[in-house]
Amino acid sequence: MVLKKQTAWLLTMLSLIIVLSVYYIVSPGESPTNVAYVEDEEKQTNNEAKDAKEELETSNKEAAEDQAEVTTISSDETFAALRIKINEAREKQLAEYQEVVASGEISAEMKSEAFNKMEKLNDQSQQITVLETLLMNQLGYDDVIVNPIDGENFNIIVKADEVSKKEANDIMRKTVEQLGEGNVSNVTVEYAK
Repeated sequence: MVLKKQTAWLLTMLSLIIVLSVYYIVSPGESPTNVAYVEDEEKQTNNEAKDAKEELETSNKEAAEDQAEVTTISSDETFAALRIKINEAREKQLAEYQEVVASGEISAEMKSEAFNKMEKLNDQSQQITVLETLLMNQLGYDDVIVNPIDGENFNIIVKADEVSKKEANDIMRKTVEQLGEGNVSNVTVEYAK
């Protein structure tokens, strides 16, 4: 059991390092000491966020009309931030489960339940990584994020100029195939420019 905890911890840290490495490689070549334009960048980021929100609302209306769940998100920074946020949420959940398992005050039944949830979360994380790679390789997207909303609902964001209904359907089909039909109840597809 100690080996599994160490393995899970190691995989978690490696995935965090990889995500941060990709973020720094993809991010613009600004140095961290360049703080002269922070206010302008904050205003620009706020404007981009407002634009992204407006685009998202517009695309949500269009998706509702077309009965397809396809929306837009702009900005590479939003894409990288979302990936980091998803990983942090996953790490927090794993830490909570590990805390329950390690606690001496909790019953064996509760520990067993927390351990099973922890294993399920690790398995799901591995399946999501495989799914992201599969979608990038087979469907040709530059980048893919699979965001597990809860145990059965998933939001998939692909880096593309647009996603047709057929492409969204292919993404949903591959998601159900990879994660298992019983494990997926709702899949939404968004795209980032």
